[in-house]
Amino acid sequence: MAFVIGSKVYVSGGQNQAALGTDYFGDLWEFDTVNGIWLKKSDFRGGVRYAGVSFTIGNTGYVGTGLDQSGNVKNDLWAYDASTNAWTQKADLPGEGRGYAVGFTADGKGYVGTGLNSGKKPLNDFYRYDPSTNSWTQTASISGARSQAFAFVINNKGYVGNGTGTSNLQMYDPSTNIWIAKAGIPSYTSIGGAAFSINGKGYAGLGMQNTTPDKRVYEYTPSSDTWTALPDMGAVSVGGIGFAVGSTGYFGLGGGYNGTAPGVDVWTYKP
Repeated sequence: MAFVIGSKVYVSGGQNQAALGTDYFGDLWEFDTVNGIWLKKSDFRGGVRYAGVSFTIGNTGYVGTGLDQSGNVKNDLWAYDASTNAWTQKADLPGEGRGYAVGFTADGKGYVGTGLNSGKKPLNDFYRYDPSTNSWTQTASISGARSQAFAFVINNKGYVGNGTGTSNLQMYDPSTNIWIAKAGIPSYTSIGGAAFSINGKGYAGLGMQNTTPDKRVYEYTPSSDTWTALPDMGAVSVGGIGFAVGSTGYFGLGGGYNGTAPGVDVWTYKP
Protein backbone atom coordinates (compact mmCIF):
# COMPACT_ATOMS: atom_id res chain seq x y z
CA MET A 1 0.00 0.00 0.00
CA ALA A 2 1.31 3.45 -0.90
CA PHE A 3 0.06 7.03 -0.60
CA VAL A 4 1.53 10.41 -1.50
CA ILE A 5 1.71 13.53 0.66
CA GLY A 6 3.43 16.43 -1.07
CA SER A 7 6.70 15.24 -2.58
CA LYS A 8 6.94 12.25 -0.25
CA VAL A 9 5.60 8.74 -0.69
CA TYR A 10 4.65 6.43 2.16
CA VAL A 11 4.75 2.65 1.75
CA SER A 12 3.37 0.20 4.31
CA GLY A 13 2.61 -3.49 4.68
CA GLY A 14 3.06 -6.34 2.25
CA GLN A 15 4.38 -9.86 2.30
CA ASN A 16 7.52 -11.68 1.22
CA GLN A 17 6.82 -15.14 -0.21
CA ALA A 18 10.41 -16.31 -0.27
CA ALA A 19 11.55 -19.91 -0.50
CA LEU A 20 11.98 -20.25 3.28
CA GLY A 21 8.47 -19.10 4.13
CA THR A 22 6.33 -15.99 4.14
CA ASP A 23 7.10 -12.82 6.06
CA TYR A 24 4.45 -10.17 6.69
CA PHE A 25 5.04 -6.49 7.30
CA GLY A 26 3.40 -3.66 9.20
CA ASP A 27 6.15 -1.08 9.01
CA LEU A 28 5.90 2.31 7.29
CA TRP A 29 8.59 3.88 5.12
CA GLU A 30 8.80 7.40 3.75
CA PHE A 31 10.47 8.01 0.39
CA ASP A 32 11.55 11.58 -0.35
CA THR A 33 11.35 11.93 -4.13
CA VAL A 34 13.49 15.09 -4.02
CA ASN A 35 16.60 13.59 -2.43
CA GLY A 36 15.88 9.90 -3.01
CA ILE A 37 16.14 8.94 0.67
CA TRP A 38 14.07 6.33 2.52
CA LEU A 39 13.24 6.90 6.22
CA LYS A 40 11.46 4.54 8.59
CA LYS A 41 8.38 6.04 10.24
CA SER A 42 5.86 4.95 12.85
CA ASP A 43 4.64 1.39 12.24
CA PHE A 44 1.13 0.92 10.91
CA ARG A 45 -1.06 0.46 13.99
CA GLY A 46 -3.45 -1.95 12.29
CA GLY A 47 -0.88 -4.75 12.51
CA VAL A 48 0.82 -6.63 9.71
CA ARG A 49 -1.15 -6.27 6.52
CA TYR A 50 -1.06 -7.10 2.83
CA ALA A 51 -3.41 -6.66 -0.14
CA GLY A 52 -4.96 -3.55 1.43
CA VAL A 53 -5.94 -0.22 -0.09
CA SER A 54 -4.55 3.27 0.31
CA PHE A 55 -5.45 6.79 -0.75
CA THR A 56 -4.69 10.41 0.16
CA ILE A 57 -7.11 13.18 1.08
CA GLY A 58 -5.46 16.55 1.58
CA ASN A 59 -2.38 16.04 3.72
CA THR A 60 -3.57 12.79 5.27
CA GLY A 61 -2.84 9.27 4.06
CA TYR A 62 -5.28 6.41 4.57
CA VAL A 63 -4.66 2.65 4.70
CA GLY A 64 -7.27 -0.05 5.22
CA THR A 65 -8.86 -3.40 4.40
CA GLY A 66 -6.54 -6.23 3.28
CA LEU A 67 -5.49 -9.43 5.03
CA ASP A 68 -3.46 -10.24 8.14
CA GLN A 69 -0.83 -12.97 8.49
CA SER A 70 -3.55 -15.59 9.09
CA GLY A 71 -5.43 -14.63 5.94
CA ASN A 72 -8.30 -12.94 7.79
CA VAL A 73 -9.90 -10.16 5.76
CA LYS A 74 -10.14 -6.68 7.26
CA ASN A 75 -12.57 -3.77 6.96
CA ASP A 76 -10.76 -1.19 9.11
CA LEU A 77 -9.39 2.20 8.07
CA TRP A 78 -6.44 4.12 9.51
CA ALA A 79 -5.29 7.70 8.91
CA TYR A 80 -1.65 8.80 8.95
CA ASP A 81 -0.63 12.36 9.85
CA ALA A 82 2.85 12.99 8.47
CA SER A 83 3.29 16.16 10.55
CA THR A 84 3.03 14.18 13.80
CA ASN A 85 4.11 10.76 12.47
CA ALA A 86 1.00 9.27 14.07
CA TRP A 87 -1.79 6.86 13.09
CA THR A 88 -5.45 7.24 14.08
CA GLN A 89 -8.14 4.63 13.57
CA LYS A 90 -11.17 5.79 11.61
CA ALA A 91 -14.63 4.36 10.92
CA ASP A 92 -14.67 0.82 9.56
CA LEU A 93 -15.78 0.15 6.01
CA PRO A 94 -19.46 -0.85 6.39
CA GLY A 95 -19.34 -3.57 3.73
CA GLU A 96 -17.66 -6.94 3.88
CA GLY A 97 -14.06 -7.22 4.91
CA ARG A 98 -11.92 -7.70 1.84
CA GLY A 99 -8.48 -8.05 0.37
CA TYR A 100 -7.15 -7.12 -3.06
CA ALA A 101 -9.59 -4.20 -3.39
CA VAL A 102 -8.88 -0.79 -4.96
CA GLY A 103 -8.89 2.67 -3.45
CA PHE A 104 -8.76 6.13 -4.97
CA THR A 105 -9.54 9.77 -4.17
CA ALA A 106 -12.00 11.95 -6.08
CA ASP A 107 -13.81 15.14 -5.13
CA GLY A 108 -12.02 15.24 -1.78
CA LYS A 109 -13.32 11.86 -0.69
CA GLY A 110 -11.94 8.33 -0.63
CA TYR A 111 -13.45 5.44 -2.57
CA VAL A 112 -12.93 1.75 -1.81
CA GLY A 113 -14.42 -1.21 -3.63
CA THR A 114 -14.12 -4.60 -5.34
CA GLY A 115 -11.77 -7.23 -3.86
CA LEU A 116 -12.22 -10.71 -2.37
CA ASN A 117 -14.33 -11.42 0.71
CA SER A 118 -13.60 -14.05 3.38
CA GLY A 119 -15.00 -16.76 1.09
CA LYS A 120 -12.71 -15.62 -1.74
CA LYS A 121 -15.72 -14.35 -3.69
CA PRO A 122 -15.03 -11.35 -5.98
CA LEU A 123 -16.97 -8.21 -5.05
CA ASN A 124 -18.31 -5.27 -7.05
CA ASP A 125 -19.60 -2.95 -4.30
CA PHE A 126 -18.12 0.51 -3.63
CA TYR A 127 -18.11 2.90 -0.68
CA ARG A 128 -17.26 6.60 -0.27
CA TYR A 129 -15.40 7.90 2.78
CA ASP A 130 -15.96 11.49 3.92
CA PRO A 131 -13.14 12.67 6.23
CA SER A 132 -15.14 15.65 7.48
CA THR A 133 -17.72 13.36 9.11
CA ASN A 134 -15.60 10.20 9.43
CA SER A 135 -18.39 8.27 7.74
CA TRP A 136 -18.97 5.93 4.81
CA THR A 137 -21.74 5.91 2.20
CA GLN A 138 -22.39 3.08 -0.22
CA THR A 139 -22.23 4.21 -3.84
CA ALA A 140 -23.05 2.59 -7.17
CA SER A 141 -21.48 -0.81 -7.73
CA ILE A 142 -19.03 -1.29 -10.58
CA SER A 143 -20.06 -3.47 -13.51
CA GLY A 144 -18.31 -6.79 -13.02
CA ALA A 145 -17.05 -8.18 -9.71
CA ARG A 146 -13.26 -8.38 -9.56
CA SER A 147 -10.16 -8.36 -7.41
CA GLN A 148 -6.54 -7.34 -8.04
CA ALA A 149 -7.64 -4.54 -10.36
CA PHE A 150 -5.82 -1.26 -11.01
CA ALA A 151 -7.15 2.26 -10.45
CA PHE A 152 -6.24 5.85 -11.31
CA VAL A 153 -7.97 9.24 -11.31
CA ILE A 154 -8.24 11.77 -14.16
CA ASN A 155 -10.17 15.04 -13.91
CA ASN A 156 -11.82 14.00 -10.66
CA LYS A 157 -13.13 10.75 -12.13
CA GLY A 158 -12.05 7.31 -10.99
CA TYR A 159 -11.00 4.62 -13.44
CA VAL A 160 -10.87 0.94 -12.47
CA GLY A 161 -9.61 -1.69 -14.87
CA ASN A 162 -8.83 -5.36 -15.25
CA GLY A 163 -8.82 -7.73 -12.28
CA THR A 164 -9.80 -11.35 -11.94
CA GLY A 165 -12.36 -12.41 -14.51
CA THR A 166 -12.38 -9.21 -16.56
CA SER A 167 -10.20 -6.98 -18.69
CA ASN A 168 -12.58 -4.03 -19.07
CA LEU A 169 -12.22 -0.44 -17.87
CA GLN A 170 -14.93 1.43 -15.97
CA MET A 171 -15.06 5.17 -15.20
CA TYR A 172 -16.81 6.48 -12.09
CA ASP A 173 -18.25 10.01 -12.03
CA PRO A 174 -18.81 11.19 -8.42
CA SER A 175 -21.17 13.95 -9.57
CA THR A 176 -23.65 11.45 -11.02
CA ASN A 177 -22.78 8.30 -9.05
CA ILE A 178 -22.62 6.38 -12.32
CA TRP A 179 -20.09 3.96 -13.78
CA ILE A 180 -19.47 4.22 -17.53
CA ALA A 181 -17.78 1.55 -19.65
CA LYS A 182 -14.57 2.65 -21.36
CA ALA A 183 -12.07 0.97 -23.65
CA GLY A 184 -10.01 -1.74 -22.00
CA ILE A 185 -6.33 -2.23 -22.75
CA PRO A 186 -6.07 -4.27 -25.97
CA SER A 187 -4.66 -7.78 -25.46
CA TYR A 188 -3.88 -7.05 -21.81
CA THR A 189 -5.60 -9.43 -19.39
CA SER A 190 -3.13 -9.29 -16.51
CA ILE A 191 -4.12 -9.00 -12.86
CA GLY A 192 -2.20 -7.53 -9.95
CA GLY A 193 -1.01 -4.57 -12.00
CA ALA A 194 -0.44 -0.99 -10.91
CA ALA A 195 -1.41 2.46 -12.18
CA PHE A 196 -1.03 6.22 -11.78
CA SER A 197 -2.06 9.38 -13.64
CA ILE A 198 -0.03 12.35 -14.88
CA ASN A 199 -1.18 15.49 -16.68
CA GLY A 200 -4.62 14.18 -17.58
CA LYS A 201 -3.53 10.74 -18.75
CA GLY A 202 -3.58 7.34 -17.07
CA TYR A 203 -0.76 4.82 -16.97
CA ALA A 204 -1.33 1.15 -16.17
CA GLY A 205 0.25 -2.24 -16.66
CA LEU A 206 2.55 -4.87 -15.15
CA GLY A 207 1.06 -7.65 -13.01
CA MET A 208 0.72 -11.25 -14.13
CA GLN A 209 -0.94 -12.75 -17.21
CA ASN A 210 -1.94 -16.32 -16.38
CA THR A 211 1.31 -17.51 -14.74
CA THR A 212 3.67 -15.17 -16.58
CA PRO A 213 4.82 -11.84 -15.07
CA ASP A 214 3.98 -8.93 -17.37
CA LYS A 215 6.29 -5.98 -18.00
CA ARG A 216 3.96 -4.14 -20.39
CA VAL A 217 2.83 -0.57 -19.63
CA TYR A 218 0.16 1.50 -21.42
CA GLU A 219 -0.95 5.14 -21.59
CA TYR A 220 -4.65 6.06 -21.56
CA THR A 221 -6.00 9.22 -23.22
CA PRO A 222 -9.54 9.96 -21.96
CA SER A 223 -10.46 12.42 -24.73
CA SER A 224 -10.17 9.66 -27.36
CA ASP A 225 -10.78 6.72 -25.01
CA THR A 226 -7.68 4.99 -26.38
CA TRP A 227 -4.61 3.18 -25.07
CA THR A 228 -1.06 3.46 -26.40
CA ALA A 229 1.63 0.88 -25.68
CA LEU A 230 4.76 2.25 -24.00
CA PRO A 231 8.19 0.64 -23.62
CA ASP A 232 8.21 -2.29 -21.20
CA MET A 233 9.32 -1.59 -17.66
CA GLY A 234 12.79 -2.88 -16.85
CA ALA A 235 11.67 -5.26 -14.10
CA VAL A 236 8.79 -7.49 -13.06
CA SER A 237 6.23 -6.12 -10.59
CA VAL A 238 3.30 -8.32 -9.54
CA GLY A 239 1.05 -6.75 -6.93
CA GLY A 240 3.38 -3.75 -6.73
CA ILE A 241 2.70 -0.07 -6.27
CA GLY A 242 2.11 2.81 -8.66
CA PHE A 243 2.00 6.52 -7.81
CA ALA A 244 2.82 9.92 -9.25
CA VAL A 245 4.54 12.97 -7.79
CA GLY A 246 4.27 16.03 -10.01
CA SER A 247 4.96 15.01 -13.61
CA THR A 248 6.86 11.84 -12.70
CA GLY A 249 5.30 8.41 -12.33
CA TYR A 250 6.64 5.56 -10.25
CA PHE A 251 6.21 1.78 -10.42
CA GLY A 252 7.91 -0.67 -8.13
CA LEU A 253 8.15 -3.34 -5.45
CA GLY A 254 5.82 -6.30 -5.97
CA GLY A 255 7.04 -9.61 -7.34
CA GLY A 256 7.08 -12.65 -5.10
CA TYR A 257 5.61 -14.93 -7.77
CA ASN A 258 6.18 -18.71 -7.79
CA GLY A 259 8.32 -18.55 -4.65
CA THR A 260 10.72 -15.90 -5.89
CA ALA A 261 11.69 -12.95 -3.74
CA PRO A 262 9.76 -9.69 -4.23
CA GLY A 263 11.43 -6.78 -5.94
CA VAL A 264 12.77 -3.88 -3.90
CA ASP A 265 13.42 -1.50 -6.76
CA VAL A 266 11.37 1.52 -7.86
CA TRP A 267 11.30 2.76 -11.46
CA THR A 268 10.41 6.24 -12.66
CA TYR A 269 8.61 7.29 -15.83
CA LYS A 270 8.42 10.76 -17.36
CA PRO A 271 6.05 11.27 -20.31
